[in-house]
Amino acid sequence: MKNRDVVEKIKAALPWAGLAMLLAVFGVAAARVARPAGAVADGRAVIRIAHWQLEAGIRQGIDAAARAYEAMHSDVRIEQILVPERVYPTWLTTRLIGGTAPEIIELVPNYDAARVARFFRPLGAEIDRPNPYNAGTPLEGLAWRNTFSDGLASGYHEELSDYYGVGPFTGSRCLYYNKRLLRELTGAEHPPANYAELEAALARLPEFNARRGTAVAGFAMHRASAMALFNDLLAAQMQRLGTELARGTGLPARQDELYAARLAGRWDFSRPELRAALENLRELSATFPPGFAQLGREDAMLAFVQGRALFLFSGTWDATNLAAQADFPVGVTRSITPGAEHPRFGAGVLGALASEDRSGSPAFSVTRDAAQAERAIDFLRFLTSEPGNRIFSAASGWLPSATGVPGPAGLEDLMVKGEGYPRGPALLGGADTNLVFSRHLARLTSPAGGVDAFLAGFEAESPAAMRGDLARSLKGAAEGVRRDDVAIAAGRVLATLGEGGAAQERRAQSQNEREAAMRALAGELMRGR
Repeated sequence: MKNRDVVEKIKAALPWAGLAMLLAVFGVAAARVARPAGAVADGRAVIRIAHWQLEAGIRQGIDAAARAYEAMHSDVRIEQILVPERVYPTWLTTRLIGGTAPEIIELVPNYDAARVARFFRPLGAEIDRPNPYNAGTPLEGLAWRNTFSDGLASGYHEELSDYYGVGPFTGSRCLYYNKRLLRELTGAEHPPANYAELEAALARLPEFNARRGTAVAGFAMHRASAMALFNDLLAAQMQRLGTELARGTGLPARQDELYAARLAGRWDFSRPELRAALENLRELSATFPPGFAQLGREDAMLAFVQGRALFLFSGTWDATNLAAQADFPVGVTRSITPGAEHPRFGAGVLGALASEDRSGSPAFSVTRDAAQAERAIDFLRFLTSEPGNRIFSAASGWLPSATGVPGPAGLEDLMVKGEGYPRGPALLGGADTNLVFSRHLARLTSPAGGVDAFLAGFEAESPAAMRGDLARSLKGAAEGVRRDDVAIAAGRVLATLGEGGAAQERRAQSQNEREAAMRALAGELMRGR
């Protein structure tokens, strides 16, 4: 009885202990940021870099690059500020508005454009110049933006028509697998090479579980990863449709063009390949754990490292954590989608994807009011240079962002794959459309549901949702154009004085392209009413 009382007291105290730890981390971060911008400690200028990457490796990678940079610049000290992801957006906004933000900040994806323009420095002029830290390497003499394996797409802000950050690592969605379980299940030492082999492995699980008295799931899954996987599968199987809807570019239509075309009646889910894509989602979801839509990322990670699932769909950012936590050998391969040769799910596919999800990294940006802005930009140059990025990747175990830097052991196959087709447009991404899809997802995945049950709700509600997403997108684009007009006009004046150069030309051209795209989408939106 006494032991039971002790256990109950410990259980009751656990939530408070977790809260205390969270507050302690937040307090340390707040104390470090409270130091005035550009403060000098032990005779050195301090450059603070804030981010939410608490996974194993990132802190060590930045530290290793920082120590190498400090060895070259004895008057500078680099400090990291680690903030939990759950509170990071609130922390970031509070620090920016309060004027206590650090010099370098990892931007939240899709952060408000007006705040980006207000609080962060555009880097358009800097990224057109060569990175001096690439001297003596194959990247010497190249414009800084041309030294990134993703073309610095992760740092470009479309609404603001400029570059607002750079990233030291890249991310790629991938499929982790339990090597021991896979060998026991299939006798194979290697992962599935294509979608048919993936289906074959999953089909063995019911008999495998019955024989062993286990309940191993095909995938360790949670709501967010399921939606990401569904979006990837749909995008792969919408390659042909996306190309049909493109405006003569030869590239798949963008998401907003996909929505506009749906409102104009140019496509719907009556197309056989799209119905097949939904059948694929339904069949695959049967291998997920029950109640996956109510699970979180931690639940999926725990299920995988405990050996309760064969696969984990995640990203390269989890590689170091999984290697440290699992007591079995963990394998990793590219995310697998149906190919054009698949007899049931290949009709909408043009060919193998050039890169399943080469998403880059959230941008590390320099705050506009940073007293040490030039030093901060210089550190980012080193961090993303060939030698600096090599140090970072080796110490962190994360994929590098600089072209030509080798990937960490075990992740080499997840580096950029240049040959292949681009993915199709993403159906899920607009907030309203995503919400409607989520609301009817149970109709698709439940044993009593099906494709027809799902479409009865989704097709009825999605047009209004797509219209709302399009209207919001057009409003944001219009605000961005108006905001940029003043800067472009000023740039043209500077150009007459011999200043500005290529960055101003690129910005003006991008503005023209945005305005043309806006007019086309607005026309589609009106016709779709």
